[in-house]
Amino acid sequence: MEVDDVSLDPTDYGSNTGILYYEVLARYLKPAKLCFRTNLKYPCYAYSNPEIPYKNMTGKVNLASSLFDDGQIALLDGTLFIMESPAYYRTWIFVDLNGCDRLPNRLGYDVFVFQFLDGELRTMGDKNTAYTDHNVYCSPTSNDEYNGISCAQKAKENSDYFKTLVKYIK
Repeated sequence: MEVDDVSLDPTDYGSNTGILYYEVLARYLKPAKLCFRTNLKYPCYAYSNPEIPYKNMTGKVNLASSLFDDGQIALLDGTLFIMESPAYYRTWIFVDLNGCDRLPNRLGYDVFVFQFLDGELRTMGDKNTAYTDHNVYCSPTSNDEYNGISCAQKAKENSDYFKTLVKYIK
């Protein structure tokens, strides 16, 4: 995108531009399938389907469906990018490494979150991202609704992250 002089900043896109950021991003992730609100079926995530919910890290709390309604991109290998724009100046990307049809669909386990910040894509949990307190947002004991959302940063910092995680997640 940068080589083509296409803006990497999600705030340059929106309803008033006629094109959404994830539509442009999908052009650079070929082959990919765009998942619009009207065709949310496999390999896309039908967030209105309670049979396959996304959960927090402990698996005790279903994530709000409003986190999955701002666009999706499905890759051929099953990886699913789920866009979320909780405010006009922020864009998050939930990455489900094994796709929505393969469990456990849990933050910090097979779903990791990234945030666009200051013109770059950062792991959620990195300095100045929306969720940085790993004791609350990447903990095997926290019951916070968003527990697991900052685990991308923790996994990036700790090479034994997945070895340790298996002890806690069943």
